[in-house]
Amino acid sequence: EPLAEIYGSEEMNSMYLGLLLFGNSQCKWNITKEEAEKEKLSPLEEPSSKRSMVLVLNENLAPIGEAVLQLEHDAMWGEKRKKYPKKRTADGKGFEKSIVELDDARLFFHNGRLHVLYRNGPSFGFDKQVQNPIHITAIGDKRFEAVIKASEAFTVCCGRNIAFMSELPISANSVGAPGSHTHSKGDLFALTWIDPVTADLVHHPKAMPASRTGRKLMDTGAVVLDDGMDGIISRRRLGSKGKVKKSSIHGTNGYLVPLHSSNELLGIAHFHRPEHRDTSHYARHGHHYTHAFFTIQRKEKSVVEGEDNASKFKLKRISNEFVFMSPTPSNA
Repeated sequence: EPLAEIYGSEEMNSMYLGLLLFGNSQCKWNITKEEAEKEKLSPLEEPSSKRSMVLVLNENLAPIGEAVLQLEHDAMWGEKRKKYPKKRTADGKGFEKSIVELDDARLFFHNGRLHVLYRNGPSFGFDKQVQNPIHITAIGDKRFEAVIKASEAFTVCCGRNIAFMSELPISANSVGAPGSHTHSKGDLFALTWIDPVTADLVHHPKAMPASRTGRKLMDTGAVVLDDGMDGIISRRRLGSKGKVKKSSIHGTNGYLVPLHSSNELLGIAHFHRPEHRDTSHYARHGHHYTHAFFTIQRKEKSVVEGEDNASKFKLKRISNEFVFMSPTPSNA
């Protein structure tokens, strides 16, 4: 609603929403002073801050609006060594806000609302992924503010690169007429591993009202409530049923796109090449990544009755591996 107020509802149909991250993951890795000057890289050894920025892009993918994503300290935030306490403003009428590191941050949607997923090792541990709804407020002069609230954080364990499924096409064979666009109501699933497909039903800790605009991103019902911060219902751990052989495919996207025509969900994955992530001459973590598109599909209802959440989906299709071209010829 605030973005529609700023840019107009009709214009937003040709716009994009993005997330830009500022960190130090590959800052000046094995780069000489001469190479840094040639490539016009920053001379800083560390960034001035680690932050995430919400971007509004026009139809040509040019940024036309931006806001640094801030944390509102309306509750304790964090479970590990570095915890952020609840902080009221000096006048006592609100809560303080600050910039925090959101590692591997990505956007996803649930119940018609925009969310962000991320990690913060010092505050939540490196085995948990954290999620928050994003609150966007218009602040005048075509500007906006983007905020996540400490009280609304919920975690998914265990791992990283976990994507979410909120709008689920259901097989026409189990619904009725072919081509039916029926969706699950209110369920939020986390895809914690691609092969073998491992999906868990997530309890959203706070019931967030659906978007009040006519531009609903998905048709879901009320979210399921949970008093705890840990959002996975089954508390299933990878490998908890013995040593399950897993492929080396890893998730990349934060949200799986529903393909209603084929009753599939589309994602993009990556492979580590080589498979380990050891430091090399080229990068701190491994050598390079290759990518591939994949789809998963919900199994027939008769097949999954009585089985756990992880058994409800299967890997349907996967593309050839590909790489993204380097933006500079000297690094190709």
